[in-house]
Amino acid sequence: MKGPTIALLGLGTVGSAVARQILQPSPQLVARLGGPPRLKWALVRDPAKRRPVTVDPSILTTDPERVLADPEVDVVIELIGGVEPAYHYVLRALAAGRHVITANKALLAEALVELAAVARRHGAELAFEGAVAGGVPIIRPLLRCLAANRVRRLRAVLNGTCNFVLTLSQQGVPLEEAVRVAQEAGYAEADPSDDLSGRDAARKLAILAMLISGQPVDWRSIPRTGIDSSEFRHTLAAAGGGEGSPGGGARAATGAAGEGPSASLPTL
Repeated sequence: MKGPTIALLGLGTVGSAVARQILQPSPQLVARLGGPPRLKWALVRDPAKRRPVTVDPSILTTDPERVLADPEVDVVIELIGGVEPAYHYVLRALAAGRHVITANKALLAEALVELAAVARRHGAELAFEGAVAGGVPIIRPLLRCLAANRVRRLRAVLNGTCNFVLTLSQQGVPLEEAVRVAQEAGYAEADPSDDLSGRDAARKLAILAMLISGQPVDWRSIPRTGIDSSEFRHTLAAAGGGEGSPGGGARAATGAAGEGPSASLPTL
């Protein structure tokens, strides 16, 4: 039996890990796919760059046209990150009826409703379970299991980096030191500003709110207090523990709640 033909947009650290799973699939994955998957293309910036995975050099290309115009491709996995050029690549793939897998929360926070509509019109699937809460199932439960429910409020811890940093802070570790430990442990990026400012959590909350409401939600309009802000630090000091005790500031930073209008859930 034949499995899907796959194109990767990006072959960095995450892309290489995905490529390895495609090139060396487990028996369970092959059974679920109906046959061994085939990696046809990997869109990259530099074909000569050393990568954590060994691939046939013939599948590497810097030309998105070769990838997006190939009629043999069944599934496009977006691993570029950011909004552009990922947005136009994903839009074009969906418009061509190709299934798209992405965990790009920056892209989805900006264009989820539009991309979902394009996918529906062209009979494609937009899969993005990994965009919010990692391996914790939340996207499909909202779309399928809770489709008959009216969700009034959404409250969650949505950023693992902040959760880790605040846990250390509660144990008496200064915030700056907690961030450094998170970076060394691989939980925080070299530039953790998206996490610490609350932008990452706001984007994830907007994605979930769009699934609930069926309407576009501007993540920038979501009130947020970053743990890197002077307001948050003042809250810690007012709690009586200085930077070593999150107190109410931790709840303000991690207990974001979103409410949206009642509407039918979109079919993604």
